[in-house]
Amino acid sequence: MRWGRLARRLAIGLAAGLVLLVLIVLATLATGFGQRLVLAMALPAAGSALGTAITVEETGGAWPGRIRLSGITLADEAGVFATIGRLELDWTARALLGDHVDIDRLAIAEVDLRRLPATQEDTEAPERPFALPDLPRIDVGALLLSDLRLGEAIVEGGGRIDARGSARLAGRRLEIALDAEPEGSPEEHARIHLLFAGRRAPVTADIDISAPPGGLIARLAGLPEGARLTLRGTGPAEDFGARIAGRLGGIATASGTLRCACAGPIDARLALTLASGPDAPESLASLLGEGTEIGLRLAREGEDLVLVLDAAGTGQGG
Repeated sequence: MRWGRLARRLAIGLAAGLVLLVLIVLATLATGFGQRLVLAMALPAAGSALGTAITVEETGGAWPGRIRLSGITLADEAGVFATIGRLELDWTARALLGDHVDIDRLAIAEVDLRRLPATQEDTEAPERPFALPDLPRIDVGALLLSDLRLGEAIVEGGGRIDARGSARLAGRRLEIALDAEPEGSPEEHARIHLLFAGRRAPVTADIDISAPPGGLIARLAGLPEGARLTLRGTGPAEDFGARIAGRLGGIATASGTLRCACAGPIDARLALTLASGPDAPESLASLLGEGTEIGLRLAREGEDLVLVLDAAGTGQGG
């Protein structure tokens, strides 16, 4: 009987001590000292994994559920390559107990990306079928990126862009939605929706990119000015099919299909019909005629990737 009472008292004491410890930790996280203490332990580990030195000037918010950071600096061996003015993270920390990362909102503002970080060359690994790694379930309800400033080292002339989106990773299922718009250019945008659910499950891709003359997207992606591209398709990774439509201002148009076996050794086939537009130079209009069909195949043969081109048309180049 005495041992029973003693065991109950010990259990009550341990539970009370654990509750008190949790309260102390939460109270500490509510202070600047506690938040800086957590960062002092977390940032070196994160920086080591990324090969980047990370510093934070100020902290705030009601940690752990509402984290606010400002004055973030990212540097590599060559110096600072990016700064972030503000980062706001609203998430459910207790979801980690269920092997689940639940982020309600991640907002990043005033990002100055001066250049890309220096990369270390990795030894070439043997080709393997693409598959998502086993990761915990991750939900990002809202992803907001405002005032991303790209330096001259990233794109000629620099530029600013805003983006919003969402992401979800559950098991082998990955879904990403992203909508990006350069500042001051309402006709310019990049909208992407991708869904990957495994090698044999349907893959969905919906891409719409508009790059008017002089726009940031055209300069950043190396697209011809005045380009418009749409790609919409679905199918398993072993046999993905999509329809493609494109326009290069008033110079030329393209439409066709893409089929790709991406689950094993790559085998992609692109069939396009090219036609000249009203603003096409005479030489191009003569080459394309009423329409030129182009077939491209990219496949692996042994150790090499082989690109095969087949073209036929009604113009002088047909």
